Order: sequence, then C-alpha cells, then structure tokens
Amino acid sequence: MKKIFFLSLTLFILSCSSEDKSDEIITPTPQETFGNWSPSFSNQTSNFTQTRTGSQGTQQTRTIEVSTTISSSSSSEEELDDDVNNDGDLFEEIEVIVTTYSASENLGSHQITNYEIIEDNDMVLVVGNQSWDLSNGHIKDYGSDFDCSGVERYHNLDIHLYSDGISPDSYGDTTGDGVKIEVWLFPSEDRIVSGEYKNYLEFWNSNSILSTSFESYYDIESYLDDIGEEEEEELYSIFCDISATNFFSYAEWGEFENDYNITSDGDDLDLTNATLLVEIDEDNVYTIKFQGCLTRTNLPISFFYKGYLGYYDTTYTSKANQNNPSNVKPKSKSLF
Repeated sequence: MKKIFFLSLTLFILSCSSEDKSDEIITPTPQETFGNWSPSFSNQTSNFTQTRTGSQGTQQTRTIEVSTTISSSSSSEEELDDDVNNDGDLFEEIEVIVTTYSASENLGSHQITNYEIIEDNDMVLVVGNQSWDLSNGHIKDYGSDFDCSGVERYHNLDIHLYSDGISPDSYGDTTGDGVKIEVWLFPSEDRIVSGEYKNYLEFWNSNSILSTSFESYYDIESYLDDIGEEEEEELYSIFCDISATNFFSYAEWGEFENDYNITSDGDDLDLTNATLLVEIDEDNVYTIKFQGCLTRTNLPISFFYKGYLGYYDTTYTSKANQNNPSNVKPKSKSLF
C-alpha cells in the first residue's frame, strides 16, 4: 500500500514540474541596430572617417577612401556665357578643369569645376607699352590680284580696324581722330575665310617660288622692284600652280589727329614672325588675332578684335566712276 502511495506521489510531483516549465516565457536576446553613417559624402576631397552608433551604444567606424580623376577641355567665356575674370567682356580663351571625387563603399561622386585663363583677350591695339581700345572696323575690297586661266586668284581684301573718333569715308578710307591699324589679306577665294593666314615671307619660302629664300619682307619688296616683265610673267604662272593658301602681305598703323598721322613709327611693319588668325561665325561676327609683329623701332605690336565688319567694294566704285576718274581713289599696292 505504501509503495502504491509513494508512486502516485512521485507521478504527481513530476506532473506539476512539467506544467511549471511549459508556462515559463523565454525572452530572446535583442539584436542591435545601427543608424546612418556620418558624416555623409558630399564635398570631401580626401580620405575621411565615418562613424555610427548602435541601439545598444556600440560605436563603429570606417575609413572612406576618396579617389580623384581630372579632365580638361578648351572653351571660351562666350561659350560658357560667363565673365570668368570679371573684366566686362566675354573674349577670354578658357581651360575648363573638372575634378571628379569618388568615394569607396559605393557612396557615389561629386565634381568641382575650375576655370583657368588661357588667353586674356581685350579688344585693343597694343604697341610696345601703349594700348588703344578698338571699337569698329571694315573690309575694303580691291578685287583679285591676278587671273589664272580665267579664274581670279588671291582676292585682296584689306581689314581696317580703328578706335572711337575714327570712321570710314565713302571710299572706305578712315578719317578722324584716334588710332587705326590696317592689314592686307589675300585669301585664295573672293572673300575673307576663317583660318590661319600665312605671312608673306612664309608664303614665299614655303612654296619654293624661287631658288633662294628671303630673310625678311623687305628682301621680297626689293626683289619685286627689280624683276623684269619676263620674270614677272613666270611668277604669275608659278603662283597659279600653288594650291590654295591664305596669306597677308602688309600692315600699317597710325595715331591720327585731324587725319594727320602724328606717330613717328606709323608706317609699314616687320611681319617676319607675325601671325594672323581669323574666325567668322554663323552670324558673320569676326574674331581676329594678330601677334608677333614689330614696328621699325622694334616695338612689339598686336591686336585682338571681335565684332562685325563693314564692307566697301572699291572695284564697284571704280566701275561706277570710270567716266570721272578724279572721283576714284586708285590702289597703290599689289601682290606684284
């Protein structure tokens, strides 16, 4: 009997113990969560450290590596529509430098753009240490210089640029008070075209027109003054065989009062190392750069011009006034 009672008591205790365990609530260990890394990648240009703090107070750090790539391109203030150097014009040639900063951990990239002035262009004529603002200009058309089997070659179109106070008369000659510069252009077409124009010396020497090379523009002048008709005819035929080339052969400048040249060095210039670049856009706006020229007193001379140019056709004027020669201002210059 005692054995039966003891067994029953044991089973009762085990049953109660099992029920107590089944009612016990086991709470899981909470998992820590983290917020965003800080600081974010926005304008950093070198490696930096980010941190974040977990919900249980744990702090994590990591190093973000920033790599750099640089690209550059040429442009102009006009294309950018931005007066980069704040000088009141949009004439400067610009190098656009774009630096891209990229971050590790797939944080993306950002860019910084800087501008550097390649060429600071002001619309001025510079002679030595002096400079004058250029305000206007025009083209004076003298027609073709000679004929090649019925085709006119090397049209002579002079460019006149001048400051305020000077203006063209009815023949395209300038009059008034101020400063002007004149350059003779000989494009291979019947109009001024865009491109680099060779100076007369380079034009002669690079085409091997003669067996000897010339050292200066004045050597060519002397030679042309001395040649006979036969040699002149031969030169015409050689020039006709030369492939199309644009060149300029002469330049002069002057400072004027009442149409009188008051400068002591305002006549023809040394073009030996001169360069001329002409660009014409779709709106017929001219950009002209002239450099490397010297006056006869060895002063450097250059100019930059950007704007419209008027046009005077002296060939038409000559035809219209052929019955009254006194009204015609003859051209005193020629390729030969």
